[in-house]
Amino acid sequence: DPMMPACGEALTRAQLEAAVGHAKGFCPERHWPPGEFNLPKALNTGKAFPEDEVLWSLALEPERPAAVNAKLVVARRVGARHQLEAVLPGGLRQVESEAGEGRVRRSWAEGAGDLAVAWKSVLWHHLPAGTIGSATLDVFLPTGDEADGFSDGRFAFEPALAVGQVLPGLGFVQLQGGAELSTDTEVAPHGVFWRGAVGRTFRRAGFGRAWSPMVELLGAKELTDGAKVEWDVVPQLQVALSRRQHIRLGAGTALPLSDAGERPWKVQSYVVWDWYDGGLGEGW
Repeated sequence: DPMMPACGEALTRAQLEAAVGHAKGFCPERHWPPGEFNLPKALNTGKAFPEDEVLWSLALEPERPAAVNAKLVVARRVGARHQLEAVLPGGLRQVESEAGEGRVRRSWAEGAGDLAVAWKSVLWHHLPAGTIGSATLDVFLPTGDEADGFSDGRFAFEPALAVGQVLPGLGFVQLQGGAELSTDTEVAPHGVFWRGAVGRTFRRAGFGRAWSPMVELLGAKELTDGAKVEWDVVPQLQVALSRRQHIRLGAGTALPLSDAGERPWKVQSYVVWDWYDGGLGEGW
């Protein structure tokens, strides 16, 4: 009833947690990973928890030649432990060309990147230990704009393993490792990557609006002779925009730790909408 008054401080935190635990006891199906494993989304490290969500992400490389890379991700949960995802990238970048007499001409090019589809399956979850693990497979299709450098015209596959660990006091660790497998190693070699994020969630008045500062460490290496490991650190913050907390904003800066003079730094951000929890106009 909309006329029902709020309970305010009528119940203690222990009583609220007991009521939630009692309600969860009515679910006999144990295949569903508990919501405690829905950890804050990092900018680069993949999550182990399957979700129904829409995500818009943006990455800006301000140093010349500048670039803006955007991505739309639509994910849908399949059953208790699986997730199907479609990724549509696009971007805007500066293109340098010879203008004569040693001059460089810069112009802007826009285009779509390679469409990707991904599958995620939860392999295990154990709430008493606070851990969840998933296997993922991304398939990249050569549908992008090759003329302006948004695609290299090859298929690629990215198998990976993601692990989430809940820590005491609303802390968390997320790990991901995998391989980038190319169907044309002359265009792009195979590679491996590993990523990790550690952070903590803070909530207003215990159950209110949440914000989660975290830091990521990223590593990647091409599987070619003489290739070096590329390291990046990404301090970032995720905040809940809606009171229902189903719409959140994440932002941070990716800073190269190796070859800093040759590799660009980036500003990254995303807005994620957990559409299963409500519409865009709800819960504000």
